[in-house]
Amino acid sequence: LTYVPEARRALIGQMVLYGLTGGIIIAGALMPLLVKTSAEPAWIALGAISLLTAAATWRMWPPAQPRPHAAAHESEHARLYCVQYALIAVGVVPQMIFLVDYIARDLERGVAIGSRFFLLYGLGAIIGPMLYSFLAGRIGLRSTVKTAVGVQFFSILLLIADDSGGFLGAAAFLGGLGMPALLALSLLRSQQITGGDPIRHRALWGTATASFAVGQASAAFGTVFLIDEFGEQGLAYPLLFAVAAGALTIAFLMDFAIRR
Repeated sequence: LTYVPEARRALIGQMVLYGLTGGIIIAGALMPLLVKTSAEPAWIALGAISLLTAAATWRMWPPAQPRPHAAAHESEHARLYCVQYALIAVGVVPQMIFLVDYIARDLERGVAIGSRFFLLYGLGAIIGPMLYSFLAGRIGLRSTVKTAVGVQFFSILLLIADDSGGFLGAAAFLGGLGMPALLALSLLRSQQITGGDPIRHRALWGTATASFAVGQASAAFGTVFLIDEFGEQGLAYPLLFAVAAGALTIAFLMDFAIRR
């Protein structure tokens, strides 16, 4: 968004978020058709779509600019914010990446059923940005961040509590509410922490984005390890849900320490 005129950033930001949710819904609808025989057609289709999208938009990307350096005296609140954002990344992994696998393999209900629940996740992802934007205007940004993290935590508790269709559907939908809305809220939070300074904000948001990527990658690789070690005992996903719930609890509490 650095390259977008300030007057259009809100609109372009929303378009990016809805592009993400649109991809979730399309994937949820197509995956059952592609994996009827094996997983290979699904992987080939995803790779082909990614390659074609990159080729079609290659010349539209703006030239790279040097990444600004954060000020040496960047506040402790900014560093806490980056840690919080990484913990949020851990908390969104169960539904965002492993929901279908959990339903299809761990609960033995098949990829087609898992993909239907992922459509509920996509529906929540469509509604989430609008809902939390409305709340931010009513109760303030900080309270909205706490609410979104709390709802994400509750969605994980639903996965822990029961594996019936109602609980899974509610967990998928509520998990979708938080993603990608938490990304948008965190972007606004970074602007708030840096006091609107564009150079400081760009540096902080770059660091925060890297923190988010590390959090998600760590949770994803950790889940693969849990599946290898505890999958046969049926403990891998309960352990993942417990870790995600713990990460979201810490992220919620940390927001009280991020004063600005």
